[in-house]
Amino acid sequence: MTQTLPFDGITVVDLTCDVGELCGRILAELGARVVKVEPPGGSPARARDHGIWWVYRNANKHGLVLDLDEPDDRQRLDLILAGADVVLDSTAPGSHRPGLDPTALSLRHPHLVVCALTWFGLSGPYARYVATDDVVVAMSGLLSSSGVSTQPPVSMPGSLASDVVSVMGAVATALALEQRRSSRLGQVLDVSALEAVAQIDSWAMPNASAIVNAGQGPERPVAERVAAARRVRAGEKGLYPALRTTDGWARLVLMAPRQWWSLFEWMGSPEAFADPYWQHPFNRFANTDVLNPVLQEFYGAMSTTEASVESQQRGLVVTPMLTPSQVVVDEHLRARGTFVDVELPTGAVVPMTNGLFEFDGVRAGFSRTAPAVGDNEEMPSGSAAPVGEGSSRTRPLDGVRVLDFGHGGVGVQGGRLLAEYGADVIKVEGRSYPDFMRSMSGGEMTPSFASSSRSKRSFGVDLKKSDGIALIRQLVAHADVVIENNSTGTMRSLGLGYDALREVNPAIVYVSSQMLGSRGPRAQWSGYGPSAQAYGGLSHLWRFAGSDPVPNMQNHPDLLAGYLVALGAIAGLHGRARTGMGVHCELAQVEVIVNLLGDLLLAEALAPGTVGPDGNDDSRGAPWGVFPCRGHEDWCVICVRDDHEWQGLVAAMGNPVWATDGRWSRSVDRLAARDELGALVADWTRSCSPDEVATACQDQRVPAGPMRYPVELLDDPHLVSRGFPTRIEQPGAGSLIVDGSSFVASGMAPPVIEPAPALGEHTRAIAVELLGLDDDAIDQLIAWGVLEVPLTHPTG
Repeated sequence: MTQTLPFDGITVVDLTCDVGELCGRILAELGARVVKVEPPGGSPARARDHGIWWVYRNANKHGLVLDLDEPDDRQRLDLILAGADVVLDSTAPGSHRPGLDPTALSLRHPHLVVCALTWFGLSGPYARYVATDDVVVAMSGLLSSSGVSTQPPVSMPGSLASDVVSVMGAVATALALEQRRSSRLGQVLDVSALEAVAQIDSWAMPNASAIVNAGQGPERPVAERVAAARRVRAGEKGLYPALRTTDGWARLVLMAPRQWWSLFEWMGSPEAFADPYWQHPFNRFANTDVLNPVLQEFYGAMSTTEASVESQQRGLVVTPMLTPSQVVVDEHLRARGTFVDVELPTGAVVPMTNGLFEFDGVRAGFSRTAPAVGDNEEMPSGSAAPVGEGSSRTRPLDGVRVLDFGHGGVGVQGGRLLAEYGADVIKVEGRSYPDFMRSMSGGEMTPSFASSSRSKRSFGVDLKKSDGIALIRQLVAHADVVIENNSTGTMRSLGLGYDALREVNPAIVYVSSQMLGSRGPRAQWSGYGPSAQAYGGLSHLWRFAGSDPVPNMQNHPDLLAGYLVALGAIAGLHGRARTGMGVHCELAQVEVIVNLLGDLLLAEALAPGTVGPDGNDDSRGAPWGVFPCRGHEDWCVICVRDDHEWQGLVAAMGNPVWATDGRWSRSVDRLAARDELGALVADWTRSCSPDEVATACQDQRVPAGPMRYPVELLDDPHLVSRGFPTRIEQPGAGSLIVDGSSFVASGMAPPVIEPAPALGEHTRAIAVELLGLDDDAIDQLIAWGVLEVPLTHPTG
């Protein structure tokens, strides 16, 4: 029987080029019919990385060639849009052909969801900047934490900004389609890559805000507090060390006290670390120069497999740091169907990543290779939803109730997005097994938790008690969605797995996310974001050639996986509206990494041994990379892709003699001597501030941007103009500035951004409202320790 997917019947017209091309593939994997529109001769993006970049991101799409400079083809596009549901567009602001800008399209086709995916959004001071992925990542704040202090910051491999804005575009589109079911109206979605990347940066903005607010007396001027909030690259002192084994590398992540004591006993209970002081992760981080050499000595005598397998059996989070060639043949990933063997137009059969989601155990993955130029297929006639009267701006998830069992950064981030767009999200938690992000500082509130669990309600319950489980089952009867990212099998062992809960509520949409997924030889392994980085091949690539792996402090892909959890939930709701039945959606966190590196893994499969760490270099051009500027730890990114941009850079530098003698006029010559050329450009950038470099380059239409620190995003004029930094007054953490939404929607009410709840803050209200309990019954359950309410004197 053919699998029914959530977006079956939805037609998407994909006009993207370079930015956001993965968005259409994600929507196609969810069931939409996606038609890629290209100009005669094909998209310019087809030339990237010998075509591999384009082929990967445009799999599952149909093809259509239109010359949009010709009136007849523009009219044909209009006829197609009249029968479509969504159009994806990445045209830079100010560059649209007449009548094809998002507002004009929406006015002509009010049923249409018009999703604009751009580097900086459609409005704001940076809206018309030219950029690359590396420029956007630098300006987002993420680059500032990447690398070690003895080297320049190192950009994340892959096409992070373009792919992350693709995910956010898919989320925004799913929300707009969900809203259209009731409003019968489309809208314009303005999705910014800069804001999307800033959102996945491990709660950087609220944490920087908390540092700035600390010690606000006259004895500590604001400038000093801002300087203190500038995080420094500290990879060599990482809390998540990369450990050399006898045959490779492994990554260790120690979080919970029980993990520390398990390792302590395995090491033979060394007296030097017997003090309970060492069980706290912040204390270990403050002493990595003492602890990490000991850990290296202990693990250095083991093979990578031995270190990982024995550690996992002891409840320790150690994962192998796989190379791209190991990822594509990995036994666990192959058993899960993470890859599918695909025959390319060249005749080569290679493994390609096979999608992000599974629905009821069936992967929503690869279905067809990317279209060839001129593969024009017949477009369906008008099938779009009819336009109705509409209503005042609402939120797409008004009336939806979510039970959030998330811990850390995945499930909770997904719940946060659902709450922002109208859902009543109930965080199910208890002190016997608290969300470690809530309790990391020793109390029950942290800036990270405040950001990821904002706008929710908290239901305090002890799930180790059978009465607590019974109450949750009653809540499920009143819910639409359950999200969880506990260790594989945890929810099932509690009697709260999907099969058990659909007996209570057959319409429940249940979204699960585990590190390595719920099945496969290593499904029982536990891990965090840095663990997924290691297993998925990112850690191996994220460094300079010839350097050791960097134990960076990024929790990526946790927050991005959270948004994909939200996407799975919204898609499940959309499908339920058609079938009346719930669904179990699964997302393996390691497959988020693998899908974002999909083109690099495809290139490695085609030519084994060719994909490795390349630092800040890029085969598309030179000079390209992160350059030092005037000041302490001030940097900028410059990316020159062609001869025209090279001439622009020469003008930006003031036409120095060395740059105008003809030696560097050809791209091939610049690439051949990129290190020498980079050093000459660095002589110029050292004399300028990052903003001076960026302004000079942007004036000449050369992609460039300053490396921002997260603290600088709090009052960045572009972000402020778009309403991205948002202040909340958080009990237990004070006044915080948090990241807002990464998209602006013309037809939605603004997202709900309110403080996170205290643990059990809404227990009584939920027990009365949904469980029908009276005060005496609630008091008795609290006395028995089944229900939990806030502490009398909560601490931050």
